[in-house]
Amino acid sequence: RQWDLLGIPSALLHIALAQVVHNRLLPHWPKMKAFIQETFEIGNEIFQRRFWGPIRDLLVELMYRDTNKSLTGVSSEDEEVSLDYMLRDLGFGDGTPATRHEAILKATRQYESDMASGLMRHALGGRLIRLILIQVQ
Repeated sequence: RQWDLLGIPSALLHIALAQVVHNRLLPHWPKMKAFIQETFEIGNEIFQRRFWGPIRDLLVELMYRDTNKSLTGVSSEDEEVSLDYMLRDLGFGDGTPATRHEAILKATRQYESDMASGLMRHALGGRLIRLILIQVQ
């Protein structure tokens, strides 16, 4: 929608405002560009170290490792205790073998729910990764 203020079209006012903003920001542009670039590099580093690296390593471990070597030095009892701890930490059980089956069902339902809605939010929050570890366990 165009306005006509004293015979001056509103597009001309937009252009003038853009020119004022441009002139004000021009001296600061190198600093702003460096800040944006540094922020992007830091964000990328965080993503690589916190999310992509662990997920990549987990997938490589699961896909390419020999199944006989996966449990080397780890007993089934240790695996079950670890699973109980993970289920307790996520609030699905009390950490005992008696509630393990029900807790696994709750974790599976939550995993499916997280996969269906808000995948990136849950992945970035870390809960989805922990639920994937429970599914693998």
